Amino acid sequence: MDSPNMPPLLSLACQASALDRQCQRAIENYPPLTQYDDTKYFLQTLLHYLPLSGRINLMSEIAEHADDPPKLRQIRNFLVDTVLRPAVGFIPKDLRHAAPVAPEFQNDIASYLSTIDRPSSQHDHESLRQLCLERDQRKCLLTGLYDVTGSTSTDDPDLPNHNLRHLECAHILPFLSQEVDDNNPSQARVKAIIWWAYRRYFDMSDVHPSMFSGPENAIMVARGGSQMLSIYGVAFEQDVANRKGAHSYNCRVFPAAQRYSYLRPLAVSVVSGPGSERDLREYPGRAAMPKSSILRTHFILATIMNVRSFTTEYRPWNAC
Repeated sequence: MDSPNMPPLLSLACQASALDRQCQRAIENYPPLTQYDDTKYFLQTLLHYLPLSGRINLMSEIAEHADDPPKLRQIRNFLVDTVLRPAVGFIPKDLRHAAPVAPEFQNDIASYLSTIDRPSSQHDHESLRQLCLERDQRKCLLTGLYDVTGSTSTDDPDLPNHNLRHLECAHILPFLSQEVDDNNPSQARVKAIIWWAYRRYFDMSDVHPSMFSGPENAIMVARGGSQMLSIYGVAFEQDVANRKGAHSYNCRVFPAAQRYSYLRPLAVSVVSGPGSERDLREYPGRAAMPKSSILRTHFILATIMNVRSFTTEYRPWNAC
């Protein structure tokens, strides 16, 4: 039993260590149930990259059903439907077939619907763009290029006289920013289930659904930047080794950025832009900065999506 004075992070690490051997044994002993059953490799990949609390939740489910291969495949299929397919733009019309093994799921979904079964934000896209443009000081956070919209001259003293572009406002996790139709209950339930999965496996308990349509889930980027984010060709990695604090991030370019030739110059601009470090600290009087848990989730997804054998063999991750 954990000591009552044990720090929370250390307590989680102890739980993870205790579950790890049992979980890995269950995965190694899993017998493929069909010719194309990728459950073993799929679960191993996610366990490698999920944050600690999410990994513990997934390991607990695997350990509990270690001797039940159909249940392990059920866990795999639920993660496909609620995490990975939405992350690449495949939002299902309903998730009646999605069956998590977590016993608290039904009660949780009922409470989640109370927050999701209505429009999630008062921000329309143009007002959100203006908020983020001012917050980000009219600068692309990927490349350092400045926005020229509204400037009558490139001699504007408030802007550098070079590297000017029209910037766009991009959602970091666009699949979670979609509004819900009040007249479509199944759509609200789908979003509630997806949101439940991300909270459970990606440690996003500090994020409210309203934030996904707000500045907490948006940044200013040069043209093409929103696609770079959505295909996981670029992501922000928190610089935990940097003594400047939790607001310091490194912008990483992933192999996915090379899939489209017209995006490669943008990828080069990211690398050669304002250096690797991005300062995303909050400032009084400005719109909220992107939530660290949203940036972390996007970075984890980018890492998973760029595991070559995982993406080439298993996308779009059909049910097995």
